[in-house]
Amino acid sequence: MDPISPRSGMDVTGADPRTSSNGQNPQQLRQAAEELEGLFLGLLLKSMRGTVSDGGLFKEGTDSKMYKDMFDQEVGRSLARRGGIGLADMIVRDQVLREASATKKKPNESQQTPEVP
Repeated sequence: MDPISPRSGMDVTGADPRTSSNGQNPQQLRQAAEELEGLFLGLLLKSMRGTVSDGGLFKEGTDSKMYKDMFDQEVGRSLARRGGIGLADMIVRDQVLREASATKKKPNESQQTPEVP
């Protein structure tokens, strides 16, 4: 099991996994990340659809365009809920690691100049 995976209980730092430093619980963070991934995937599908030429048996109208846009949004949400492309996982992992490093930071470290590698 990957120790940084958000699906491993989100306790990658030894901190309490039920709350974060900003008061947001992991379920809320996960939900927000999945919504963002769903939005991204919907826009990606819409852009992909724009590369295909219109045609077929039926004339393209406003109602058809609106239906396709709604369909792309819903497919994007559905993909995100089922694991998507891993964007939500990366967002959650990054947020958990950022919070862990912020809680481990000493008060005097913010005044020191960072070292250049």
